[in-house]
Amino acid sequence: MNDAVRHDPALRPEAVSAELERLILDTADEGFCLFSAGDSRLIAFNQRFVDIFGFDPEWVNAEPTVEAVTEAIWERQQNRPPDRAEYVQRVLKRHDAPGGREMELELRSGRFVVGRTQAARGGERLYTFRDVTSERRILEQLQAERERLASLVEHAPVAMYIINCTTGMTTQVSRSIRNVSGQEAESFIGPSVDWERHVHPEDRPLVRRTIAGAIAGQHFYDIDYRYVRPDGTVRWLRDTAGPLPVAEGMEPQIAGVVMDITRQKTAEEELRQSERRFRELIEGVSDFIFYEHDVDRRLTYVSPSVERMLGYRAEELLGHRFGEFHPDHVAADLARAHESVAAAIETKRRQPQYEVVLRRKSGEPVLCEIMEYPVVAHGEVTGFHGVARDITDLRDMQQRLRERERLAILGTFAGGLAHDLNNLLLPIRAGLDVLERDPDPSKVADRVNSIRRATDHIAELTKNLLMWTRHESSQTAALSTTATEIRPWLEEALPFYRDAVRAPEGEPAIDVRLDLRHPPAQAKIDGGLLKQAILNLFLNARDAMTSGGLITLTVDRSPPSWADSVEPLSAAASPGEYDGAERAALPGVRFVVTDEGCGMDESVLRRAFDPFFSTKARGKSTGLGLALVGSIVRSAQGQVQIRSRLGQGTSIILDVPAVDRSGAVALRDEAAEGRRGMALPGRVIIGLRDPRVAAFVRTGLAALGAAARIDNGEPEPDDVVWVLDPALRGPEYLSRILESRGDLAVVALGPRDDRPGWPEAILWLDGPVDASAFRRIVDSAARQGSRVKDRVE
Repeated sequence: MNDAVRHDPALRPEAVSAELERLILDTADEGFCLFSAGDSRLIAFNQRFVDIFGFDPEWVNAEPTVEAVTEAIWERQQNRPPDRAEYVQRVLKRHDAPGGREMELELRSGRFVVGRTQAARGGERLYTFRDVTSERRILEQLQAERERLASLVEHAPVAMYIINCTTGMTTQVSRSIRNVSGQEAESFIGPSVDWERHVHPEDRPLVRRTIAGAIAGQHFYDIDYRYVRPDGTVRWLRDTAGPLPVAEGMEPQIAGVVMDITRQKTAEEELRQSERRFRELIEGVSDFIFYEHDVDRRLTYVSPSVERMLGYRAEELLGHRFGEFHPDHVAADLARAHESVAAAIETKRRQPQYEVVLRRKSGEPVLCEIMEYPVVAHGEVTGFHGVARDITDLRDMQQRLRERERLAILGTFAGGLAHDLNNLLLPIRAGLDVLERDPDPSKVADRVNSIRRATDHIAELTKNLLMWTRHESSQTAALSTTATEIRPWLEEALPFYRDAVRAPEGEPAIDVRLDLRHPPAQAKIDGGLLKQAILNLFLNARDAMTSGGLITLTVDRSPPSWADSVEPLSAAASPGEYDGAERAALPGVRFVVTDEGCGMDESVLRRAFDPFFSTKARGKSTGLGLALVGSIVRSAQGQVQIRSRLGQGTSIILDVPAVDRSGAVALRDEAAEGRRGMALPGRVIIGLRDPRVAAFVRTGLAALGAAARIDNGEPEPDDVVWVLDPALRGPEYLSRILESRGDLAVVALGPRDDRPGWPEAILWLDGPVDASAFRRIVDSAARQGSRVKDRVE
């Protein structure tokens, strides 16, 4: 401990401990604020200062100048000077002048405040403010009642008396003695007075001895004692007396004043009890250690709870550096403590709480959470108050909980994967068994197609799993370097999404609306993966709206602070990219998919992105949809948010980085597209297994002016071309359709299998589905029933 702490009574350990209690209870009577030297900014204050003037905590934490604080105080004064500028300049002049000043303020809140200012050792300026509202009002009341003071004396709980030192008898007593003792003044005057019997028996010897000695020696006395009134109540009295000047021919006398101090004694006793309870609380808490150390981190006080927590008696640790009291301590474990103390000494402010590893006396490590408060005196940090909490069990519990969650996810993962694979392997095994028992060539094709469909589903599941788990792969790293033009991407994706959620005939309709605002021109994400992510959101929205409704896709510029909470991926970010202020100003594109569905409660929201978690019926979903969305967006340095309430729909927000900071986009004129679609005499019906392929075909046909719809049902009279998957329709079925609809052109996407009876009029497209294939489809529709027998390879 340095000399300043050792010799200054205000900085001794017991005084510092009292300061710790003051900080914890925040019961300071005076408010203070400290302005720095030079730029005169507010660098320190207490809560009482904020409360007295009603300042905004955020404003005072912003370190306003003394000029700004003076203007704020001027605005809060009741009878403030009319000229604000003159008032501020006068205060600033006093602020810069040496020595101290005193001021008196009346605030609009009704408070009266006395302020004092003095210069600190380091050139700072310290202001203290004391709320004297109560004292001021008392003085005003006394001033108003001055004329009646004489009569009040007779009725006040204060009495005056005179004792003749020669006879030892009381010769005069004011009538207000009745308010103090409950007895009339006459009972105290005369030779037969026995007032001592009303003094409490425990205090009677002290009172008799003190008064008798003062009469004999004619000197002052001041004693407190208990007095039992005639009604049995006990009151505390303070009796103060002294000799009067002796005039010639007069006997020596003592004049005294006795007052009722019962309230003061009661308050003092309550304060002692409060201090005792607080001390017992501090010393009785077993999970916390309250301690103090100097700037060299040597402990000057440790609460007794250290013995329960670390196995040391408090006196064993005094003088040791914090955390270094065990011989096997590890310096690296205490690095954070060194940094916090150094930063607090430099800034003279409390640092954020931190965690360190301490050692029990037995050598066992204990993980502790530390909160320290610097003690600043005369502008310098002289020591620290601290609280240490044992969080070892808490961290162990959190670790076990995380392990349990991982096991739960793994179990869900394994169960969901096993269930889906089992469902897909059943038709494969059944088809192979049938082929083995009955290898009829006419039935082989159907069974092989059934097996192929099952393997396609397995491949799709595997693809989703790989996409979900490839955060650190080179493909994922490339996501953030791929730019997607918003305009053409929307023009391709929007029809795809409409087709994907279109309800079958007879079911409630689902509408899709685009709300295009002012997004940047390009998004820094692969367009195909973005399309896949938002498709999953559309499909989830469709499934949530069992009664139909509206799905809205909003595309806009992300708010400026969207990237504050995004954690950079080392594999996806270039060196130095998105660092510091650049990250805060990172432009982004925001995609919001909003539905009118059933919404989610808190329990579902917490697990929404967990792999294989789904609220849908068993077998209806793999539970990888939102997990895949999160994987895609995070790999592109973006973020995902969910806003949902049960019964009120859901909004899922995707924010991804933008390539530039400007450029609005717009969709092409949909009316013009509709006019181009009038080139055909009817519509194209698309019936395919995969809705994504169906939407792709529809988009390609729309680009050529063909009006198309996706429907796995039968063609309607307005349909002139039927694009279908041959695995879904057999040759006999198509022959019946063409017999009744001679004007219908049928286009099969896929290879022609060996089943006999396929109508010759079918146009087979088993090559790449590209622009030439779309043109063939449109040409077949334009001929309205002409049969194209050529097979396009």
